[in-house]
Amino acid sequence: MIEFIQKEPFESRTAFSVRELIPVFMVKDGAEYFIINRVVKGSGYSAAYESISISALKEFLIKTDGAYVKFNGFYDDPKEMLAEMQERGHSFVEPDNLFVRCDGKSYGSGFTDFSGNRNEVSAAFYYRIYDEKLVDELKKLTIPITERRRRR
Repeated sequence: MIEFIQKEPFESRTAFSVRELIPVFMVKDGAEYFIINRVVKGSGYSAAYESISISALKEFLIKTDGAYVKFNGFYDDPKEMLAEMQERGHSFVEPDNLFVRCDGKSYGSGFTDFSGNRNEVSAAFYYRIYDEKLVDELKKLTIPITERRRRR
């Protein structure tokens, strides 16, 4: 069962803005996983983040049984995106920076961000993966795509 909780609000200050943020977490099998900071007061991260609906993220996580969430991209399923890239012969703009592992006490249990863009078309994507088996599977699926680019 998946639950969603919010932590204590905190203030984020930069040279140009002051924001009040509330961290939103998914709780699955007793572990807390960071999803996103909800902007309560002040300007948000960017127009892209401000347009993300927390309720839509929660629905997406329920649909995937907490395995992953999509922040940006055409495909809801990252494996479908990789299959289409392989079929069309597309490559990544920065193949060495696709996966970023995020661990730490402030984020609860770990997750991996899988994000990037394509060389051949503008098709940015951003998924947050909570399932380690899915991360391993995605890494294997990216190998032929990244190897193709390196051979060019």
